Amino acid sequence: MRMAHPRMARLFLAALLASLTLWSAGAPGAARAAGFRSSAAVRLTTEAFGEAAAIAATVESDQSLTGLVTVGVYASDGRPVFFRWFENQSLQPGRPATFAVAWQLPDLAAAEGFRVSVGVYGPDWSGPLHWNGQAGSVEVPPGTRGALPPIEVPADQRFGTLPPGAALPSGEECAGRVRRSAWELRPENWDANHAAPLAPGIPVALEGAQTVGGAQLAARVDGAFSGTTDEIIQWGACKWGLDEDVVRAVASRESRWWQAQLGDFNGSEYESYGLLQIRRPYAATAFPLAAHSTAFNVDYALAWRRACYEGFFSDGMPQGTRGDEWGCVGMWASGRWHDERGERYAGEVRQLLAQREWLRPGY
Repeated sequence: MRMAHPRMARLFLAALLASLTLWSAGAPGAARAAGFRSSAAVRLTTEAFGEAAAIAATVESDQSLTGLVTVGVYASDGRPVFFRWFENQSLQPGRPATFAVAWQLPDLAAAEGFRVSVGVYGPDWSGPLHWNGQAGSVEVPPGTRGALPPIEVPADQRFGTLPPGAALPSGEECAGRVRRSAWELRPENWDANHAAPLAPGIPVALEGAQTVGGAQLAARVDGAFSGTTDEIIQWGACKWGLDEDVVRAVASRESRWWQAQLGDFNGSEYESYGLLQIRRPYAATAFPLAAHSTAFNVDYALAWRRACYEGFFSDGMPQGTRGDEWGCVGMWASGRWHDERGERYAGEVRQLLAQREWLRPGY
């Protein structure tokens, strides 16, 4: 379901034309829930939509606590375009805390504008303790609307690739770190996006990674998350320490983000299933759940890639090889290390990554 966007009254249109400066009009959207009050004021220049906008988010708590405060910006259809969080924040009764961020506007949305969200979480991302999805808003003047903006997340707050041997966060931790949004590229994935996780006691094996390290990674696969398709991608990228945009690009190459996608027809049946196209003959323990659960499909496929990245495969790649993410992306397609087919596939994924194909209108 799409979240409504609060339209901003055009109180300063004359001032906009005279000074080329637009303020979010009137009082920001204040909200009180669960002992909190929050709002956000936005100021931006319109001389060239590309200048930094100043967002001042204010949070007031009725009790003393230390936690995380998040500030996000969403297009009017729910697509996230900016997100930042502040850790170890002390909130005290009667002492409103202000969190200032600078947001670099992308090309303007085809929709009417943007809304600002403010959230409060426990120190371990538990919660949210408070969420205000309508804390503030910015309207895009007619005639200046362009392509829908890409997701903009500060480099230090996005899910990137962790080095070999790094400690991986748990699925529970990553569930709390996902940047939630109403945006859903594939509403048809709803049932699969909310499928039950793997039942306890059912073993999972990462085919080819028959090592102690591979078995330890396989034991973490459970598909225990539900949300939008992009939220599931974020969760998997976080859990397995892999770049979130590379995962999005692979999903674009494999299925165009359709969990119901079938592939690799062998003359009598399809062999590959789901968002990341897990091939059943080579991943028997992933089925049938990989075909019916988006989260499990992503969880298993990224566990496989992490095992490759860690060098846990007993064959198929040179012994001692670690840390070659693109080699593992290619091996997912070809089953061989840096062969022609794998290199071609990795090149196609790189192109989709550069184009951010999943954000194109009508994709």
